[in-house]
Amino acid sequence: MPYQERLYRVGVELGNRLHEQGIAWWDVQLEEYGGLPKVLDFPGIWEKETVRQAGADALEQFPFWLITSRSMQYAWGSNVGVQLMNEMAGNVRGHNGVLMNTQVALEMGIQEGDMVEVSSYVGTTRGPAMLSQGIRPDTLLMMGQFDHWATPYAKDLNKPSMNSLIPMSMALTDSTGSGADIVRVGVRKLEGMH
Repeated sequence: MPYQERLYRVGVELGNRLHEQGIAWWDVQLEEYGGLPKVLDFPGIWEKETVRQAGADALEQFPFWLITSRSMQYAWGSNVGVQLMNEMAGNVRGHNGVLMNTQVALEMGIQEGDMVEVSSYVGTTRGPAMLSQGIRPDTLLMMGQFDHWATPYAKDLNKPSMNSLIPMSMALTDSTGSGADIVRVGVRKLEGMH
């Protein structure tokens, strides 16, 4: 990997300009501007923020990593209100629920199709459990992000979405001003709902 002197220089200059104005809230992100990338404990960043926000037992309360993915049908958000896209997405495994490891789900008393509630320290979402041996035991997956759509058709889809679970946090913001679609969550079966 080549030495990235220009990136390092930009970070130093940006830091100087910010500090001249008394701005210090970007200091953690300034550490990312370097000639060579540093090895970071990325899971630790999210774990530390979860504990800071939710308390000492937060990692026991939220033992799963929730990730997301996009599929061709919803690669661009403007088509979320098109009924044909939803019909096509129904043919893609994982689109209509919460994908989780089969063995872990069964140990929790969760069967295929059971309604589950997924929660983080900022919110909750619900959907049917979809079991698969092909997903890590410590990970859940929700396809797409639908909670922010207010158009009538999209709003009525009632798909689980990680949008309601992701915190807005400077600690989870990188040097480009963005974050990652990942959050620590807990999951529980909703009794009497299928």
